[in-house]
Amino acid sequence: MRNTHIKPGDPVGFLIDGSKVAVCKAEISPAHDPFTQKEWKKITTVFKSKGGKTYRSHAESRTHLKRLMRK
Repeated sequence: MRNTHIKPGDPVGFLIDGSKVAVCKAEISPAHDPFTQKEWKKITTVFKSKGGKTYRSHAESRTHLKRLMRK
Protein backbone atom coordinates (compact mmCIF):
# COMPACT_ATOMS: atom_id res chain seq x y z
CA MET A 1 0.00 0.00 0.00
CA ARG A 2 1.32 3.44 -0.93
CA ASN A 3 1.59 6.22 1.63
CA THR A 4 -1.03 8.82 0.74
CA HIS A 5 0.18 11.34 3.33
CA ILE A 6 -3.42 11.68 4.53
CA LYS A 7 -3.79 12.69 8.16
CA PRO A 8 -6.93 12.69 10.34
CA GLY A 9 -9.06 15.70 9.41
CA ASP A 10 -7.63 16.07 5.89
CA PRO A 11 -10.17 16.41 3.08
CA VAL A 12 -10.22 13.40 0.76
CA GLY A 13 -11.51 12.67 -2.71
CA PHE A 14 -12.58 9.42 -4.32
CA LEU A 15 -11.57 8.44 -7.84
CA ILE A 16 -13.87 5.77 -9.27
CA ASP A 17 -12.75 3.73 -12.27
CA GLY A 18 -15.09 0.87 -13.02
CA SER A 19 -14.90 -1.46 -10.03
CA LYS A 20 -11.85 0.28 -8.53
CA VAL A 21 -11.98 3.11 -6.01
CA ALA A 22 -8.94 5.16 -5.08
CA VAL A 23 -8.78 7.58 -2.16
CA CYS A 24 -6.60 10.64 -2.51
CA LYS A 25 -5.90 13.77 -0.54
CA ALA A 26 -8.06 16.63 -1.82
CA GLU A 27 -7.50 20.35 -1.88
CA ILE A 28 -10.41 22.62 -1.12
CA SER A 29 -10.34 25.89 -2.99
CA PRO A 30 -12.35 28.83 -1.71
CA ALA A 31 -15.68 29.52 -3.33
CA HIS A 32 -15.88 32.43 -5.74
CA ASP A 33 -16.53 35.64 -3.81
CA PRO A 34 -19.27 37.67 -5.54
CA PHE A 35 -17.86 40.95 -4.17
CA THR A 36 -14.49 42.67 -4.61
CA GLN A 37 -12.46 43.89 -1.63
CA LYS A 38 -13.58 47.45 -2.43
CA GLU A 39 -17.24 46.33 -2.42
CA TRP A 40 -16.78 44.47 0.91
CA LYS A 41 -15.28 47.62 2.43
CA LYS A 42 -18.33 49.62 1.32
CA ILE A 43 -20.71 46.93 2.60
CA THR A 44 -18.95 46.91 5.98
CA THR A 45 -19.18 50.70 6.23
CA VAL A 46 -22.90 50.67 5.38
CA PHE A 47 -23.66 47.96 7.96
CA LYS A 48 -21.71 49.73 10.68
CA SER A 49 -23.75 52.88 10.09
CA LYS A 50 -27.18 51.24 9.65
CA GLY A 51 -26.99 48.10 11.80
CA GLY A 52 -27.57 44.52 10.71
CA LYS A 53 -30.49 42.89 8.94
CA THR A 54 -31.79 39.30 8.77
CA TYR A 55 -32.55 37.76 5.38
CA ARG A 56 -34.70 34.81 4.40
CA SER A 57 -32.38 33.71 1.59
CA HIS A 58 -28.97 34.25 0.03
CA ALA A 59 -30.61 35.86 -3.02
CA GLU A 60 -32.54 38.33 -0.83
CA SER A 61 -29.37 39.35 1.04
CA ARG A 62 -27.39 39.82 -2.15
CA THR A 63 -30.15 41.96 -3.72
CA HIS A 64 -30.31 44.13 -0.61
CA LEU A 65 -26.52 44.55 -0.48
CA LYS A 66 -26.35 45.57 -4.13
CA ARG A 67 -29.16 48.10 -3.55
CA LEU A 68 -27.30 49.58 -0.57
CA MET A 69 -24.11 49.89 -2.61
CA ARG A 70 -25.87 51.98 -5.29
CA LYS A 71 -26.74 54.68 -2.74
